[in-house]
Amino acid sequence: MSCQIKDGKFDSTSAPPLGLLDVIGKDRRMVWQSLGEKSRPDCMFEFVSLVDKTCPLFRPFVEAHKEAQKKNVQETETQGNGVMSEEEVQAAALAAQAEANRLQLEEQKRRIQDALNAQTFEQFRIYAEQQFPSNPEQVLFNTFFFYNNF
Repeated sequence: MSCQIKDGKFDSTSAPPLGLLDVIGKDRRMVWQSLGEKSRPDCMFEFVSLVDKTCPLFRPFVEAHKEAQKKNVQETETQGNGVMSEEEVQAAALAAQAEANRLQLEEQKRRIQDALNAQTFEQFRIYAEQQFPSNPEQVLFNTFFFYNNF
C-alpha cells in the first residue's frame, strides 16, 4: 500500500528491477500490482485502518500527541491567560486517559509475569536441589538467582 500511496498505480516500466533472491521485494511488488487502479486516498485509508486494527494503542497515543501539540500552540498564543479552554480540558482528559490505559496495561503485564514467576519458582528450586544436593546455601542462592534472572 505504501508504494501505491507514494508512487501511484504500478508501472512495470518505471519500477526498479528486482534481484533473483529478493523475495520480499517480489511480494511487495505483487501486492502493489494487485491494488490496480485503487486511488491514493483509498490506500491511505486502508493503511490507517490496518495500523489501527493491528496496534490498538496507537490511536490514543496519536490523539494525545495531537492534543498536546494543540495545547502547546494555544499556550504560546495565550500566555498568561490562566484559564483553560474547552479544547485544553479535552486534551488533558485524552492525555490522562492514554496514560491510564498505559498504566493499566503495564499493571496487567506485571500481574501475568508475577503469576508465571510463581509457577516457575518451584521448578527453579527443584533444579537447584538436583545440581547441589549437599549444599542448602547454594540451593537457596541458585533458586533466587535463576528466579530473578528468568
